[in-house]
Amino acid sequence: SCNNETFLLKKGETMLLPAALEQVELKAVSQGCKLLEVYL
Repeated sequence: SCNNETFLLKKGETMLLPAALEQVELKAVSQGCKLLEVYL
């Protein structure tokens, strides 16, 4: 559980199935986290 921390998704991690990525995003939001996609 994190408070207003930012999830950094590397390029490889964003190449998930939309459903899987959505689940990760919902989990992050439910924990009060910001989801930020970065392409390294």
